[in-house]
Amino acid sequence: MRKSDLSPERQTRLEPVPGKPGVFALDSPPIGRLEDFAGRLAASDRMGEALRLLEHLREESARLPQPDLVTRTLIRREAVLSSHIEGTRSELEDLFEYECTLDDSRLPADVRTTLAYVNALEVGLRTVRAEGSAAFQLPFIQTLHRHLMEDDASYRDVPGQLRTVQNWVGGLRIEDARFVPPLPERLQAGLQDLIGNVLDYRPEGVMAMHVLRRAAIGHAQFESLHPFRDGNGRTGRLLIPLQLAAEGYPPLYVAGPLYRNRHEYFDRLLDVQLRSGWQGWMGFFAQAVMVACAEALDTTGALIALRERWRLAVSGQRADSASRRLVELLIGQPVVTAMQVGRQLGVSFPTANHALTTLVRAGILREPGSRRNRIFVADEVIRILEGRSTSPPDRQWPA
Repeated sequence: MRKSDLSPERQTRLEPVPGKPGVFALDSPPIGRLEDFAGRLAASDRMGEALRLLEHLREESARLPQPDLVTRTLIRREAVLSSHIEGTRSELEDLFEYECTLDDSRLPADVRTTLAYVNALEVGLRTVRAEGSAAFQLPFIQTLHRHLMEDDASYRDVPGQLRTVQNWVGGLRIEDARFVPPLPERLQAGLQDLIGNVLDYRPEGVMAMHVLRRAAIGHAQFESLHPFRDGNGRTGRLLIPLQLAAEGYPPLYVAGPLYRNRHEYFDRLLDVQLRSGWQGWMGFFAQAVMVACAEALDTTGALIALRERWRLAVSGQRADSASRRLVELLIGQPVVTAMQVGRQLGVSFPTANHALTTLVRAGILREPGSRRNRIFVADEVIRILEGRSTSPPDRQWPA
């Protein structure tokens, strides 16, 4: 991070890093009142279209007879893709298998990290649905980070505690960093500005800023603060669906388009951090939201259609049979064991095993070999979540 890379405004906010001669941290400018900050943001056609698509997604989601059927799987897809942005290698099927067996002996080591993301997101959703935007206080953010990092043996700090050391973004040495965030002693003020003016937003007058714009501003500012020693990217991406859910929107998951365009994602954030490049970031974020809305509609529609096809395939079974009830379970839980099915359906192990065998014969489930734990996989659900049965995963991304 060279001084010449920064805008004049941000150059004035550089501070020397103790013990690192010639290295400076950047104390990011506060957001302050959003009504004042909005004047720095030009109108974006993409953001307007993103707002319309988000409203459409909310309307369509409200029409779903059982929205929780797909919520569980979408959360896990978000966990996998958001973790991929940080370089993890576990895939959806790995996550589902680990979750139902707790055996990672043949799975990528970072599958535990991905499941921690699921746990953090589910804790966050329960909290914001109960408390709304008032949930966004520092202890809540620290709780999210603690759930993310508490089982990560490589984490070199106390999960949930703000960093007390200087970190940096990019490069093996701080001298080669792309960006050096604020000194530790600046974090409290920066986070209180972010929380009070963006996350726990109390609009003045009638000109309130839409939550989608606030989510974009909040994510970029959180990444500029980088308040934890590690895990900031995942924590920051958690805040996006949680802000939306707190205000009654579907918890939109944008990790897919961000992951597929991760180089531009990092560059747009860096442009905000070094040069206050809010216009480019807001347009990029709006495009990610538009793609995520379309993918959420595609995925939800495909899962509901799949469930109807499965229902037809087992329609010859008794209405109260375990086989027919299991079909309902698989949309949200596409990797299962006989013991798990028995527990969730309230049936004996032999009955659960018979239901699984029935669905294998119907082509709904597959039983992989070479497993210490006997599992059954609904491959079509996995394919839909990975984008292989809906629209192509790399949707057109306009220039």
